[in-house]
Amino acid sequence: MPASNQEIHLGRIKTASNGMNIEIISYNHSRDITVRFEDGEIVEHRTIKQFNEGNIKHPNKNNPSRCIKSNADAWMEESMQSTKGERMDILEYRGSNDIDVKFENGYIARHKSIAAYKSGQILNRSNLKEPNKKDESKKINKSRQLKTAHDRIERIGTTHQANNGQEMTIIAYRSSVDIDIRFEDNTIIEHTTYGLFKSGAIRNPNKKMPSPKNKEKKRMGEEGTNTNGDHMKIIAYKNATDLDILFDDGSISKHRDYISFKRGHIAHPKK
Repeated sequence: MPASNQEIHLGRIKTASNGMNIEIISYNHSRDITVRFEDGEIVEHRTIKQFNEGNIKHPNKNNPSRCIKSNADAWMEESMQSTKGERMDILEYRGSNDIDVKFENGYIARHKSIAAYKSGQILNRSNLKEPNKKDESKKINKSRQLKTAHDRIERIGTTHQANNGQEMTIIAYRSSVDIDIRFEDNTIIEHTTYGLFKSGAIRNPNKKMPSPKNKEKKRMGEEGTNTNGDHMKIIAYKNATDLDILFDDGSISKHRDYISFKRGHIAHPKK
């Protein structure tokens, strides 16, 4: 549900032509609003247009700065207490939305508002505890350890197809850059990486790589099914990254790669 005009405009602050801030404190409709100047003076029955243009005059039109001065003097004589129980005093008053506040321990908070001062919502940053670098480092290391432990649980037993066509399985996971895998012929490769495993780039030293001609002869006519359930067949094989695929309805997808074919990642060209 969109916000009402009242919700949109209430609380808006604008600088009037006399340099003082004005705030909408009541909104009946666009031609009847009430504003409050930063020194507390209130003006009723003005329009949104006048507000937007800053064209609302201060009631004490002869010398509004006198009101600011007296208001500043009044505030600077009054101490406040922060929500932490610390004494605060106004050191400099330039307007209701621009004051400097001094805490009892000497810390100065600059460019704050009277509203924050009255409610004690000004923070003494000198009391903030500096982060302990050793503690932060421990937290980071613990987070990494938890992630590694989670990955170990999730990834041990994961099976993937190597680029040589063999299945390989993770049998030990110490970190993403230190894993052991086992090929389907029980050949074990130790201390390899998870990135190489995912890309299928781990080589089995006990499996001879077929020559291009043998690959072409072996893979020509090979059949498979894509992830959508469509039957596919290799009808032309130039190399592992350039082969043509025939679908049952006679459609042909050209210049595809063998890995995508094996994983079923070749979409029907007409679907």
